[in-house]
Amino acid sequence: MEASMKKNKTWIFITIIVVLSIISMLPLLTNTLNIGHDTGFHIANINASYKSILNNFLLPSKILPEIANNFGYATAILVGGYLLLLFNSFLNTFDILTLVYLLTTIISALLIFKLASRLYKNNLMALLSTIIFIFMPYRLGDIIVRSAYNEVFTFVFIPMIL
Repeated sequence: MEASMKKNKTWIFITIIVVLSIISMLPLLTNTLNIGHDTGFHIANINASYKSILNNFLLPSKILPEIANNFGYATAILVGGYLLLLFNSFLNTFDILTLVYLLTTIISALLIFKLASRLYKNNLMALLSTIIFIFMPYRLGDIIVRSAYNEVFTFVFIPMIL
């Protein structure tokens, strides 16, 4: 009986975290055409990754010839390329970029909650830590203002490492 109550409480925390993560991404969700500092580069990179995935039978090239005036560029945003491949019929590249930001926000927030609950041994303190993380101005600025696509993934991996 006690284990099922604890499981129910955990689902309440997860639901709160997911809802707050979506709320924090409302500026992007309501305007997916938001142009951040690096958006142009990331959009070009996602489109080039998508073309590379199509041309190489789902195995993308490490160097994308469409970037940098066809001189090639050794960076590939494969997550965006594969998502564009999956959802190309109803999402554009800007929507894919927003989807990745939303997914990384939700995943990183859940990982912060797990880390904080292990550190504090208290789910309410872990939830407070997660809320602070979700609405942290630096993180939101990385996403909304800077469009720092690759830097946003550090918010996923740092809690995993810790």
